[in-house]
Amino acid sequence: MKAPAKNTITIGNCIEVLKRIPDNSVDHCLTDPPYNISGYEGKRAIGWLASNPTWIEGKKFNKIDEEWDKFSSTDYQTFTRDWISEITRVVKPNGNILIFGSYHNIYTVGSCLEMMDLKVNNSIIWYKRNAFPN
Repeated sequence: MKAPAKNTITIGNCIEVLKRIPDNSVDHCLTDPPYNISGYEGKRAIGWLASNPTWIEGKKFNKIDEEWDKFSSTDYQTFTRDWISEITRVVKPNGNILIFGSYHNIYTVGSCLEMMDLKVNNSIIWYKRNAFPN
Protein backbone atom coordinates (compact mmCIF):
# COMPACT_ATOMS: atom_id res chain seq x y z
CA MET A 1 0.00 0.00 0.00
CA LYS A 2 1.32 3.41 -0.97
CA ALA A 3 1.85 5.85 1.92
CA PRO A 4 -0.14 9.11 1.69
CA ALA A 5 1.77 12.13 0.47
CA LYS A 6 3.12 14.29 3.27
CA ASN A 7 3.76 17.33 1.11
CA THR A 8 1.94 18.45 -1.97
CA ILE A 9 2.08 21.42 -4.29
CA THR A 10 -1.21 22.55 -5.79
CA ILE A 11 -1.37 25.02 -8.63
CA GLY A 12 -4.44 27.17 -9.17
CA ASN A 13 -6.32 30.23 -8.06
CA CYS A 14 -5.39 30.48 -4.37
CA ILE A 15 -8.88 31.40 -3.16
CA GLU A 16 -10.49 28.50 -5.05
CA VAL A 17 -7.82 26.02 -3.93
CA LEU A 18 -7.97 27.13 -0.30
CA LYS A 19 -11.75 26.73 -0.21
CA ARG A 20 -11.28 23.00 -0.91
CA ILE A 21 -9.04 22.54 2.13
CA PRO A 22 -10.68 21.54 5.44
CA ASP A 23 -10.65 23.92 8.43
CA ASN A 24 -7.67 23.68 10.80
CA SER A 25 -5.92 21.04 8.69
CA VAL A 26 -2.64 22.74 7.75
CA ASP A 27 0.36 23.06 10.07
CA HIS A 28 2.05 25.96 8.31
CA CYS A 29 1.50 28.23 5.35
CA LEU A 30 4.23 29.96 3.40
CA THR A 31 2.81 32.49 0.96
CA ASP A 32 4.26 34.92 -1.56
CA PRO A 33 1.20 36.82 -2.80
CA PRO A 34 1.21 39.15 -5.80
CA TYR A 35 2.97 42.42 -4.96
CA ASN A 36 0.68 44.49 -7.20
CA ILE A 37 3.58 46.06 -9.09
CA SER A 38 2.52 45.30 -12.67
CA GLY A 39 0.66 48.55 -12.81
CA TYR A 40 -2.71 49.76 -13.90
CA GLU A 41 -4.14 53.04 -15.12
CA GLY A 42 -2.87 55.89 -12.97
CA LYS A 43 -0.32 53.88 -10.99
CA ARG A 44 3.07 55.50 -10.56
CA ALA A 45 6.03 53.95 -12.34
CA ILE A 46 8.81 52.44 -10.25
CA GLY A 47 11.20 55.34 -9.61
CA TRP A 48 14.50 53.97 -10.88
CA LEU A 49 12.84 52.48 -13.95
CA ALA A 50 11.03 55.71 -14.82
CA SER A 51 14.05 57.95 -14.26
CA ASN A 52 16.87 55.95 -15.82
CA PRO A 53 16.49 54.94 -19.48
CA THR A 54 19.62 52.78 -19.18
CA TRP A 55 17.53 50.01 -17.64
CA ILE A 56 15.06 49.88 -20.51
CA GLU A 57 17.27 50.79 -23.45
CA GLY A 58 20.73 49.55 -22.48
CA LYS A 59 19.95 46.57 -20.27
CA LYS A 60 16.65 45.57 -21.92
CA PHE A 61 14.94 45.32 -18.53
CA ASN A 62 11.20 44.70 -18.56
CA LYS A 63 9.21 45.31 -15.39
CA ILE A 64 6.77 42.57 -14.46
CA ASP A 65 3.57 43.10 -16.41
CA GLU A 66 1.21 40.24 -15.66
CA GLU A 67 -2.58 40.27 -15.42
CA TRP A 68 -2.51 38.27 -12.15
CA ASP A 69 -0.52 41.13 -10.58
CA LYS A 70 -2.75 44.07 -11.61
CA PHE A 71 -5.16 45.41 -9.01
CA SER A 72 -6.64 48.74 -8.08
CA SER A 73 -5.86 49.65 -4.45
CA THR A 74 -9.37 48.68 -3.34
CA ASP A 75 -9.32 45.40 -5.27
CA TYR A 76 -5.90 44.54 -3.85
CA GLN A 77 -7.13 45.10 -0.29
CA THR A 78 -10.19 42.92 -0.95
CA PHE A 79 -8.07 40.18 -2.53
CA THR A 80 -5.62 40.32 0.39
CA ARG A 81 -8.36 40.05 3.01
CA ASP A 82 -9.89 37.13 1.07
CA TRP A 83 -6.71 35.02 0.91
CA ILE A 84 -5.79 35.85 4.51
CA SER A 85 -9.28 34.77 5.63
CA GLU A 86 -8.93 31.44 3.84
CA ILE A 87 -5.41 30.84 5.14
CA THR A 88 -6.37 31.59 8.73
CA ARG A 89 -9.30 29.19 8.34
CA VAL A 90 -7.17 26.26 7.12
CA VAL A 91 -4.11 26.74 9.36
CA LYS A 92 -4.29 25.02 12.75
CA PRO A 93 -4.66 27.29 15.81
CA ASN A 94 -0.98 26.93 16.75
CA GLY A 95 0.23 26.92 13.14
CA ASN A 96 2.39 29.50 11.44
CA ILE A 97 1.74 31.77 8.49
CA LEU A 98 4.73 33.32 6.74
CA ILE A 99 4.04 36.07 4.21
CA PHE A 100 6.67 37.31 1.79
CA GLY A 101 6.39 40.85 0.51
CA SER A 102 8.20 43.97 -0.57
CA TYR A 103 7.68 47.62 0.12
CA HIS A 104 5.11 47.51 -2.72
CA ASN A 105 2.63 45.40 -0.78
CA ILE A 106 3.70 44.63 2.75
CA TYR A 107 2.04 47.68 4.32
CA THR A 108 -1.27 46.78 2.69
CA VAL A 109 -0.88 43.21 3.95
CA GLY A 110 -0.05 44.48 7.45
CA SER A 111 -3.02 46.84 7.43
CA CYS A 112 -5.35 44.01 6.41
CA LEU A 113 -3.94 41.78 9.15
CA GLU A 114 -4.55 44.54 11.69
CA MET A 115 -8.11 45.17 10.46
CA MET A 116 -8.76 41.43 10.77
CA ASP A 117 -7.47 41.49 14.36
CA LEU A 118 -4.56 39.19 13.54
CA LYS A 119 -1.22 39.50 15.29
CA VAL A 120 2.14 39.87 13.57
CA ASN A 121 4.70 38.11 15.77
CA ASN A 122 7.82 38.96 13.80
CA SER A 123 8.93 40.93 10.78
CA ILE A 124 12.08 39.64 9.17
CA ILE A 125 13.82 42.09 6.87
CA TRP A 126 16.42 40.97 4.39
CA TYR A 127 18.74 43.90 3.82
CA LYS A 128 20.40 43.24 0.51
CA ARG A 129 23.29 45.64 -0.04
CA ASN A 130 23.31 45.19 -3.79
CA ALA A 131 19.59 44.66 -4.35
CA PHE A 132 17.97 44.68 -7.75
CA PRO A 133 18.31 46.54 -10.04
CA ASN A 134 21.99 46.96 -9.06
